[in-house]
Amino acid sequence: MNQPPSQKTEARSWQHYELPQDPQAEAQGLTPIAIATLRGSARNLTFDVFIKVSADNFVHVFSSATGLDYLRLSQYESRGVLALYIRKADLDRYKQHIARSAEQLLTDLNLPDEQRVALVINMTEQALADVFTQVRISEVTAKEVKKVVQSYVDFMLASPRSLALLLKLVAHGDYLYYHSIAVCVFSLLLGRTSGQFHTQDLESLGLGAFLHDIGHLSSPKELLEAPRKLTTAEMKIIHRHADEGLDQLKDNTAIPREVLQIIYQHHEQPDGKGYPHQISDKAMSHFAKVVQIADCFSALISKRPWRTAYTVGQAIKILLEEGDRHDRKLVALLSQLSISQSPPAQRAPVQG
Repeated sequence: MNQPPSQKTEARSWQHYELPQDPQAEAQGLTPIAIATLRGSARNLTFDVFIKVSADNFVHVFSSATGLDYLRLSQYESRGVLALYIRKADLDRYKQHIARSAEQLLTDLNLPDEQRVALVINMTEQALADVFTQVRISEVTAKEVKKVVQSYVDFMLASPRSLALLLKLVAHGDYLYYHSIAVCVFSLLLGRTSGQFHTQDLESLGLGAFLHDIGHLSSPKELLEAPRKLTTAEMKIIHRHADEGLDQLKDNTAIPREVLQIIYQHHEQPDGKGYPHQISDKAMSHFAKVVQIADCFSALISKRPWRTAYTVGQAIKILLEEGDRHDRKLVALLSQLSISQSPPAQRAPVQG
């Protein structure tokens, strides 16, 4: 079994990890690399990556054709895998790949918007992979998610077009993944347009929107993916996710209070008929009111098993007609925004 690598410094450089020699890998022309060195790197690869499944059996897991799969990478780490393997001949390519993280590349002011968006998608995928594979989100993961949201805020302030491009590129992924991003983007746009949030508040708003459905990690998968409307009893189970989300993050020191309010209140309504605790307008956080609308809007313009996706215009009309279920001023503001409809996700939205 692999021994834990000795990390001598916080730098990501490959030589800062000590891995035991592996004669079986050596015999097959392979060399071990610390799995941690792939964290934060770009998805595209110029070399193949293998995992050891038995004494002398190495299975191909990532390649230049497929790129990194961040969810699988996080799953390997959660199972205690410390090392992956590459061909010795690819060692220089590997060193070049991890020399600069996606986060570092974003500091290049000459980077075209398309490449910048691709890098942020890399960061997003890895952050969500970590979120979806942890029973409780660690402070390290929370800080990584913060970096992603800060990138979204930077995009919005510098080039709003980038956010539309980002939504278009992620629209055909897993629904929880797409919905997390879409609600974050719509919340940021609405929050900025309202003029009531400075940059730090926008980052908290985006973080809460990004994590608003984190409690669904405790919801039964068969209910989340049911190709039908749920029964009243089943909906009561799904309604627990707001409380579950609060419970998961309340002791995480990297999570601001405003974010916890969003997670706990994003299904409450100003008319007092929401859930989990039927609080009314004055008791609701303004942050939560914004995310509540963005959440509903994103769901309406997405395809469900029992209906097609609504257009942006139809979705806003529904929100306006629902009256005090939403903050009327914010819905009116949303109706004034020029939001181009992104393609709906292929998978059905999560219930609740």
